[in-house]
Amino acid sequence: MISKRIWSVQTPLRQFHGIPNEILMRLEKKDLAWERYYDLSSQELGELIRFPKQGRTLHKFIHQFPKLNLAAHVQPITRSILRVELTITPDFQWEDKVHGYVEPFWVIVEDNDRERILHHEYFMLKKQYINEDHTLNFTVPIYEPLPPQYFIRHLILPEKYPPPTELLDLQPLPVTALRNPAYEALYQDFKHFNPVQTQVFTVLYNSDDNVLVAAPTASGKTICAEFPILRNHQKGPDSIFRAV
Repeated sequence: MISKRIWSVQTPLRQFHGIPNEILMRLEKKDLAWERYYDLSSQELGELIRFPKQGRTLHKFIHQFPKLNLAAHVQPITRSILRVELTITPDFQWEDKVHGYVEPFWVIVEDNDRERILHHEYFMLKKQYINEDHTLNFTVPIYEPLPPQYFIRHLILPEKYPPPTELLDLQPLPVTALRNPAYEALYQDFKHFNPVQTQVFTVLYNSDDNVLVAAPTASGKTICAEFPILRNHQKGPDSIFRAV
C-alpha cells in the first residue's frame, strides 16, 4: 500500500500539511526541476511564487523533505555479477511531527530501460542516525549485451570463459618429496603422486599462497588438501591457515 500518492506533475510538497493549495498550484506551473529548489533561498522562493511571505515556509518544508545522497562503489565479482557498496548520506532536516522516529525508503536498482528490477531493499532510517553515513552491500547481475548503466570508468570485467589451467606432462613426484618420514608413511600405499597432485604440490606444500584447486571426481583432490595441512603442521603451533 502506498500512502500520500501524487501524480508526477504534482509537487512533492503536497505531502506536507500547512501549505495553501494556491501556493502549490503556483509551484506546479513553474518549469523548474525539483532538485533546483534546494539551491534557492527563502527570498528567492518567495519571489518565484510572487508571495514573499511564504518563502520561509517553503524553504523549511523543502529541506524537511526526505532526501538521500547516494554514492556507489562497484566491483566486478565475475563477468556476470557486480558487487555494489552503496553509501547513503541523509540530507534533510528531521522534524518529529513530520518524520516521527523512523523514515522508511525503498532502494531499487533498475536496468537502463526500467523494464527489470535488478535489486530492491528496504532501508529504515532512524532519527538518532540522521547525521551518519549508512552502507548497504549487495550484488546485481550483468546481462549481455552490456547495457549502458554498466559502462563504468576503468571497469575491467573478467574474461567471458576463463580457461582451465592446462595439466602439464610432468614427471610424477615420488612420495619422498615430502621430506618427512612421518608424512611419507601416510601414503605408503603408493610411491608417486598422480599428475594433478604433482602439478599443485609445490604451491601447496612449499608456499603460503592462496590456491583454488578444481578437478574432476576421483582425481586426488583430498590429498591435495592434505599438502597445506602437512605444511602447517610442520611449521609449528603458531601457524594459522584455513583449508576449505
